[in-house]
Amino acid sequence: MYFYPMKSRNILYLLLLIAFFCFQSKASTLDSLSKYIHSAPEDTTKVEALIKLGKELRNSQVDSATLIFEQALKLSQQLNWKKGIANSYAVLATCKAIQTDYPAATEYYYKALAIHQELNNQDGMAIMYAGLGVLYKNQQDLDKALEFHNKALAIDIKNDNTNRIAMHYGNMGVVYKHLQDFDKALEYYFKALEMDTKKNNLKGQATHMGNIGVIYKNQEKYDKAIEYYFKSLEISEQQNDLEGILTKSLNISRLYTIIGNYKEAESYLQRSLEIANQLGSLKGLFSAYEASTSLYEEIGKPALALKSYRTAMAYKDSIFNEDNRKEILRQEINFEYEKKQAVEQAEYEKQLAIAEAEKKKQQLFLIFLGVLLLAVGIITFIVFRSLRVSNKQNQLIEQQKIEVELQKNIVDNKNREITDSIIYARRIQQAILPSAEALKTHLKDGFIFYKPKDVVSGDFYWMEQHNNQTFFAVADCTGHGVPGAMVSVVCSNALTKALIEENNVKTPGKLLDRARELVVQRFEKSEEDVKDGMDISLCSLQLSESSKLSESYTTLQWAGANNPLWIIRKAPPVLPSADGEGRLHTSHPQKKGFVDGNSSPSGRLGEAELIETKPNKQPIGKVDNPQPFTTHTIELQQGDTFYIFTDGFADQFGGQKGKKMMYKPFKELLISIQDKTMDEQKVILEEHFENWKGSLEQVDDVCVIGVRI
Repeated sequence: MYFYPMKSRNILYLLLLIAFFCFQSKASTLDSLSKYIHSAPEDTTKVEALIKLGKELRNSQVDSATLIFEQALKLSQQLNWKKGIANSYAVLATCKAIQTDYPAATEYYYKALAIHQELNNQDGMAIMYAGLGVLYKNQQDLDKALEFHNKALAIDIKNDNTNRIAMHYGNMGVVYKHLQDFDKALEYYFKALEMDTKKNNLKGQATHMGNIGVIYKNQEKYDKAIEYYFKSLEISEQQNDLEGILTKSLNISRLYTIIGNYKEAESYLQRSLEIANQLGSLKGLFSAYEASTSLYEEIGKPALALKSYRTAMAYKDSIFNEDNRKEILRQEINFEYEKKQAVEQAEYEKQLAIAEAEKKKQQLFLIFLGVLLLAVGIITFIVFRSLRVSNKQNQLIEQQKIEVELQKNIVDNKNREITDSIIYARRIQQAILPSAEALKTHLKDGFIFYKPKDVVSGDFYWMEQHNNQTFFAVADCTGHGVPGAMVSVVCSNALTKALIEENNVKTPGKLLDRARELVVQRFEKSEEDVKDGMDISLCSLQLSESSKLSESYTTLQWAGANNPLWIIRKAPPVLPSADGEGRLHTSHPQKKGFVDGNSSPSGRLGEAELIETKPNKQPIGKVDNPQPFTTHTIELQQGDTFYIFTDGFADQFGGQKGKKMMYKPFKELLISIQDKTMDEQKVILEEHFENWKGSLEQVDDVCVIGVRI
């Protein structure tokens, strides 16, 4: 029997004593657990008791709960009880998430998930998927968060687990809130609230009500927001849920700041800070100091506002630093790699078992032959030869085993080096891309659909503000993956340098001429005949004199290298014909769709026409007989929608016949969705691309920008 070291026993007893005095309402339960743990044998029931005790302390004393869960993990490992190991990893992950240690939380969730998959424990898999979904939401990886929440929801719907379906609905509502899809978020929140109300799940009701209040606040329905905030806070206080009280108090403080009730806002803010410090929650402290920054700015205390802002940024850096993101990505890669290695190891062990069985069979055969040695001389010769062959096989197996281990170590090291290099390359490439805030500011009603083929991309999008002009572009560099990404850095820097350092460069055509010179100069330094470069579609939006930054642009200037510009505009009115009968003014009245042109209406479908402006047929790079790029000036109308893109969308293979999509279906798709918002258009393009691609591999990087005037 295993006994805890004295130091571990003292820590455990101290935690039990703290729990007893801090939670008198739970004294009976904690006292019973502590007595049982003190006298229980080292078996699975003791593990379950430790986990139950830790859960009682988790929301109020997370550090104490963590120590207890670590004891449960250690005992489960000594007992080789896989279910207990998985459950211990899972509860440790929740503690690390509360403390905002996301890399550690991710590692524990993936370890628990691997064991549940090995045991084919659907219930455990669903819980782990849900936990990972919350973690990725906290790291702002919203697509991956939805992916894991949908996996969890699918399992629990299949197994009719109504106790958790409401939780998944609530989690998905949170993700849609971060995606700014408030109607979708409310839909999921009310589904979750209805289910938890029927089950009398008070904690779930508190969570959903608080989330509904957040949506109403974002929609500026402040009366409804404050109503749901206080309903939620009341339930959390009844449950003594400190983390819930922290969240609801922060929400109330922010709302009171907005409506000008500063005294109440400061009161609830102070309560939030006290609870966040008690829990040791970095995320809670960041949110509280961020809220206090806004409050002190509103009430005219700039010194306190600045102090709060600096403190908030310090906590934010601790939560969202790049090392955390890199470690989480490494956990994902290790999880997939270890799954593959486990399959290979199982197959290898199977072959070893077969060889061992064969060896034992041969040994028995040798014993039998030894008995008959004197009578059957010829059999003795056969046995001798068999023994020699067996020994050679055993030596070969041992040698192969050594070689396999050496190769495994080499592959592990190479994979680690390659993974680190690619992660760093992606980080560099992301640094040259415009921020989401800049895109939203300067292209208010638009979208960007950016889907690299690999971790890093040969496609990139670019934006700079110069005087009262907004320059932006999509570009397709030579190659994709790491080589394409390296070319994209050179080309992006050339565009920025051409715009900022050359004062006379004010039009897209001249900007491309200068960018070509810089790219050629850069590659000529290698003293080799390098013809790498990019195809690009470059726009400049010019504000009218009376417009403000948030108002519509009036003039579009554009130039292109091999990539065109498409503008979709409402169809012209019906014009009278010579014989007095009405007719549609179009070059092909008998055909719905489009034809190509050069900065002119080229066709329409229903009530929309597509205007295509063709590019110069030359890339940005070294070419024979280079020509100046043409700048096209286009007067935009209210309601016009224009698109710039690389060739990755139209060149994707897919569909029932596995053929390229081509540009004609791409145009028809864009025309057919003109009644949708730009956010909806982006979703439709993403879904259409995935449905078209199906199970086929993505052949190239994809980048599409759409803007509505």
